[in-house]
Order: sequence, then C-alpha cells, then structure tokens
Amino acid sequence: MEFSATALLAPPDKILMTNGDNQRGTVGHPLPQPLEALVVDPEGNPVEGVEVTFRVVRGGGTMDGQSQLVKVTGVDGLARAVLTLGPSPEINGNVVNATFPGSSGLPATFTATGLVPGDPEQTRPA
Repeated sequence: MEFSATALLAPPDKILMTNGDNQRGTVGHPLPQPLEALVVDPEGNPVEGVEVTFRVVRGGGTMDGQSQLVKVTGVDGLARAVLTLGPSPEINGNVVNATFPGSSGLPATFTATGLVPGDPEQTRPA
C-alpha cells in the first residue's frame, strides 16, 4: 500500500505589524529597527512570496529614497523595510501603511516620532 499527501498553500488573508512600530529617531535619518509586517493565511500560517507594499502616508519619510517600496515575504511570512524619517519633529508624525494585493482587511500601520537633537554644549544636570 502506498500513501501520498500534497499540501497546498492557502491564500494570504491578513497582514500584521510585528516589529518597528512606535520608534523614535532623528529627523532625516533611518530608524534603528526596520518596519516588519507578517502576512498570514486564514489559519495564521505565514505566507511566503507575497508582495508587500510599504507606503508613507504622513511625515515625508522615505524607504530606499522612495515614498513607496515593495518587499517580498520570506519563508517566515515577513517583509521588512527601513524608514528614513521625514523633516518634521512631531510625535507620531511619520506614518507608514503596509498591505498586499487583494487584501480586504486593514493595513499594518506603523508610526514613528522624529526628534531634533539638541546642542550637547547646552546639556547640564538637573
């Protein structure tokens, strides 16, 4: 008797934010951690090979010099992009959405705060 089984990938169902939200960094510079989005099927399994579009929706930041960037999920279902903050120092003033083609759910939304470093000569103990 012979037995064989075939597994088929389920289509992507939703995108989740897994890392990189609520970061703080210097305006005009890359954030310390990448924005990381996870694409899963209806059962919560990671889906490989999905094109995830990261799009700056507020703050004027860029990823690889662009306001929109497409990254493909790996075997772990993750896609990553590094945000360079825009020019304005504003709490949660930088916003990036991540989604994939055919998604009917909400995008993964990342926020970041841009800070302007002070003059080290003006620093003193309280």
